[in-house]
Amino acid sequence: MSDVADVTRGHKQRESITRFGGKEAVELALYKEGDANTVSVARAIGKRMERIRKELPAGIEVVTGVDQSRFIQDSIHEVITNALEGGLLSILIILLFLKDVASTLIISVSIPISIVATFFLMYQTGTTLNVMSLGGLALGVGMLVDDSIV
Repeated sequence: MSDVADVTRGHKQRESITRFGGKEAVELALYKEGDANTVSVARAIGKRMERIRKELPAGIEVVTGVDQSRFIQDSIHEVITNALEGGLLSILIILLFLKDVASTLIISVSIPISIVATFFLMYQTGTTLNVMSLGGLALGVGMLVDDSIV
């Protein structure tokens, strides 16, 4: 071996120091594949980490520093909340201006039916739920309400 390389017994010099909560820590960064679902990957890692936590010796703590799936889940929750509030306000405004319960009811039923049909077709075609598809859905619902009124 000495002909090919210098072999020594020891530790590699530190290139960086990781601190968490003011204490030195060991950092383990996990990255998903580009086409993987972030939320599913994070759930699988969380389950695996629970098993690993049980096997660790006393005094060793595993803490999640950054979890992108939380941001995604919060964003989805916010979109759902905004969609429900927007739908309710749309129905109230349509009722206010049309002053016809039957027409308002027809429009009110057509909105969720079109959204469910869109999600079904997106699932069947493998289209992902992203900013562009949600924007298109919002535009489509707006056109549906507009055309229903006219």
